[in-house]
Amino acid sequence: MQIIVIYTPCLKSHQKILEDKVFRLIECGCGAGNSLYPLKNATLSNLHLYGFDVSKTAVELVKKHEEFDSKRMNAWELDATKTDLKTIVETESINFCTMIFFLNAIPPELMLPTLENVRSVMQKGSFKFCFSETYRLSFRRSSLFQRPWAI
Repeated sequence: MQIIVIYTPCLKSHQKILEDKVFRLIECGCGAGNSLYPLKNATLSNLHLYGFDVSKTAVELVKKHEEFDSKRMNAWELDATKTDLKTIVETESINFCTMIFFLNAIPPELMLPTLENVRSVMQKGSFKFCFSETYRLSFRRSSLFQRPWAI
């Protein structure tokens, strides 16, 4: 989030160059949209924002938010470990991707296939991700996991 906010003035200063292009960002595990709305308000109007979450309630909160703009935004209830993202987003149409505590909710053996699923909707040459993951070391030796989580 901070990286995007830092570069926002730079993007706005080059608005004439960028205004003909549409940029698309997808947030994996968007929750209630706590990252989508600050991005919407801090960036150019040609940034389209998409999000998905396994929680139907969270997606409903995104869509019911007073700042939801159906021309620039959309959100879906979706489990990226089970559903092909190309069923909701056009292949190679996404420029940027955020994953904020997204991988924490995915078992280690499903992480790579899930990342491949997300990569399938990313534009070639624009494999740009923003990760924010924190692992609880207290779970490291838990019987819940057969091996330590590592990325």
